[in-house]
Amino acid sequence: MRIGSGGGSVSIGARWDAGSGAPTQGYNAEMSSSGEVLLLRASDFAVLGSYQISGYAANTWVTLMLRASGSSLSVDVDGVTRITASDGTFTSGQAGVWSYQPGSARAHSFDDFAIVQLSGSLGSGKVLAKPAAQGGGPSTTRSYYFFNGARVAMRQCAGTCSGSNVGVVTWLHGDPLGSAMLATNASGQPLPGSETRYSPFGAVRAGGGGLPNDRRFNGNRADISGLLDFSARFMNPLLGRFVSADTIVPGSTNPQALNRYSVMLNNPIRYTDPSGHCASDQSQGDDWCRPEALRHENRQLGALHTRDFAIGLRGEVYAGHLGSAVGLGQIVDFAWREVRNNIDDLMWVLSNVLLGVDPDYVTPASRPFNDLLNAIGVPAYSPFDNPRWVKTPFLPDTDWWSGFQDGSGGQVVHLFMYVLSSFYSGFTVAGIGNALHDPPSWSDIPCIRGFCGDGRSDNDWALGVAGNYYGDWLRRASSESTSLTVSPGSVLTEMLVKGKANVTDQNGVHSIGFPLAFP
Repeated sequence: MRIGSGGGSVSIGARWDAGSGAPTQGYNAEMSSSGEVLLLRASDFAVLGSYQISGYAANTWVTLMLRASGSSLSVDVDGVTRITASDGTFTSGQAGVWSYQPGSARAHSFDDFAIVQLSGSLGSGKVLAKPAAQGGGPSTTRSYYFFNGARVAMRQCAGTCSGSNVGVVTWLHGDPLGSAMLATNASGQPLPGSETRYSPFGAVRAGGGGLPNDRRFNGNRADISGLLDFSARFMNPLLGRFVSADTIVPGSTNPQALNRYSVMLNNPIRYTDPSGHCASDQSQGDDWCRPEALRHENRQLGALHTRDFAIGLRGEVYAGHLGSAVGLGQIVDFAWREVRNNIDDLMWVLSNVLLGVDPDYVTPASRPFNDLLNAIGVPAYSPFDNPRWVKTPFLPDTDWWSGFQDGSGGQVVHLFMYVLSSFYSGFTVAGIGNALHDPPSWSDIPCIRGFCGDGRSDNDWALGVAGNYYGDWLRRASSESTSLTVSPGSVLTEMLVKGKANVTDQNGVHSIGFPLAFP
């Protein structure tokens, strides 16, 4: 059971007598307000073992689990066994939850438990939460019905809804954000006291006492402590803040998302937060938690992180501490890890970081034409003011295969110009662009002024061919949803050093790179 101490203590696993309400043979696991956990015998409250939680802070959630097997007893604190003991047999009985917090039985929430006040020698303000199915009161089955994502009705049955036991149907009326505001019976008559009004962050400002369900503001469960349960964490409606920090930062480009305690980007009139992590406006398709939004956020951050990594690694290469081919492969693998092994996102990051090109600037229909222009040296994408771009000159080519070297320091851009074109528009488009931009010396392809760079260059043409093969390999793996068996960075390094590299995919083992290169 998950418990939080608020200045008293809580016990779980107690045994009780349904008639007298007094504890019988059994055991308690109790946590005090100071974080001390005790294992107690229920009949006389003898302490069988104890454990002090180091650095415990009041009102911190802790999970306790009491285990009993024959005479062996143990208590787990947050999943770790901290107390072990041996006592008599753990006899059969009825499980209950004790609260030793005088006058505040409802400081703790017990689903389907009835709160019973003890009396006599065991009284003095102590209470017992009895499971409803074990004598604490009749068990209740509650079912909700939804239409178009909204909770519209509730059925309650004493016991299990079955056969003639159809229970009572209540219609639930909410606002556009899913908050319960009114309940009506089957005849359409409002239930007394069910009309409810909320403050912007969910505190009840009028009514609410007659609502038969516990799903209130935004459809979230109203905890008995007054907090709202947003699944991942609780929110204090009076403060308009979560009581714990978010474990993720969705939409880090939005300044409102940087406060990890803020609720719904501080705009509860527009957004909801179904998960407790991300603001959502479903009516406008503005959902910071939808997979596309998280993916966009992930690759944006991945590009910035990769840029910073590449800038730092460039210094290592020019200082002679790392080879250029190995360094470029490490940059690719760093980006690969940043985007969680997604090939499409890897290419997006590398295009931005190594070329300053954002592929999202063009439509799929116009992409082949743009890629062809880009491949023959005419910038057809975003202007080169991309904040994710590392800019050139970037890395030397001194340790690359001799057939790829030209000594200009710009071969990284030249290589990835064809990797990009091949990946997005195919092998043929990239090949035509390469032939027009850098026709080999032995070809009859004319060198067109303005397209032909510095003239015929066998080395540039060979590097373009290798980039074309590399991009085509990644494109086919992405389109066929094939998992790469090797890291793309290691393949690139091998190709740059040897001229070509062996890869294994759905077509078996074959080489990519420049076909005439020697192994």
